[in-house]
Amino acid sequence: MSNLNNDLNIRLNGNNFEVWHSIVMDTLYIKKLNKYAEKDIVKELQENGRSEEEIRKATIENKKARLIILTSINPAIAKDILKLESVFSIMTYLKGEYGEDETDMLYWANKIEKLKAKNIKEIPKILTKLDNILRI
Repeated sequence: MSNLNNDLNIRLNGNNFEVWHSIVMDTLYIKKLNKYAEKDIVKELQENGRSEEEIRKATIENKKARLIILTSINPAIAKDILKLESVFSIMTYLKGEYGEDETDMLYWANKIEKLKAKNIKEIPKILTKLDNILRI
């Protein structure tokens, strides 16, 4: 069995959702657990009358994904989601609380407004960030 200890070098603190989400989703994908973040697999199996063994296996996989998420977030944030069992519910909640709506014009305006060079050497870095924003 693969190591489920948190090997992530990032912790959700409330201000870094986009980066955290990307890293967590990549981690779940590599561990073949990403489908639990994309929909409520256990609930779906229960509603479709699947076998107890299938539901048990899915529950274990959901718990593995849940553990990865819980160990990669700030304890103050974790206490808000401890009662949520499905990884899908956790990710939906976190996205609603800390995620930015990329279609919201204010979101993009704020991103551009924060691009400030402190000196001339930072200009290429700022231009790269601006280019990345405009490509989306």
